Amino acid sequence: MRTLKMLITIQCILFIVACSNNEISSERSEANEQSQEISKVNNEIETIFIHGNYVVYESEIDLYEDADLVVLANPIDSFVDREHVARYTPPQGGAPKTLEDFFTRTTIKIKKVLKSPEGLDIQDNSELDIIEPVSIIENGGVQKKFTVENYIEIEKDNHYIIYLKDNTYGEFGVINMNNGRFNLKSEEQLQSLMQHSHNDDIDKHEEMKKQVFERFENEIKDYDL
Repeated sequence: MRTLKMLITIQCILFIVACSNNEISSERSEANEQSQEISKVNNEIETIFIHGNYVVYESEIDLYEDADLVVLANPIDSFVDREHVARYTPPQGGAPKTLEDFFTRTTIKIKKVLKSPEGLDIQDNSELDIIEPVSIIENGGVQKKFTVENYIEIEKDNHYIIYLKDNTYGEFGVINMNNGRFNLKSEEQLQSLMQHSHNDDIDKHEEMKKQVFERFENEIKDYDL
């Protein structure tokens, strides 16, 4: 695992082959059709939805208790300008390298630290790099956006309460997918992405968001959005 627990099984479910001639075997192509769904975003870049295993928290109480770090923050850069990371297995036995892991390193401006592990010196109004399970990957000159379990990246000029966990590499990653980052200022258009998953995902997100707002009601009021 490089970023979150759910990435443990990425190799088992990800069948994208990055090879020089951009060819994918018929066997892998068939597997792709079963494990990925592709849609257009802004008519410019394809989004590839990857299914993965990860720890699911059904309530904000459980989410808060297991999170190492909870912050009220906003991203500094737009999504396309962030550091997008893709890692591949090396070629073996004549087989091309394969994509095994991906993520985006997002720099956030922390407005309020809401929970912090003992000994970690993170202050209000400081900056921190966090890991999101989404990335833009280029293959053969074509860019595609890869996202795990319909995760929607946090957006510049929006403010969020974000639940994070140490990934053992000294970096903090978003946990619980979309139900680990909650937009404070605006209602997100989740319908188009949520349709690729379970029908009640939007309801779960809104219920979790309600619980988040109840816990941090005073902190949100104190913060000038």
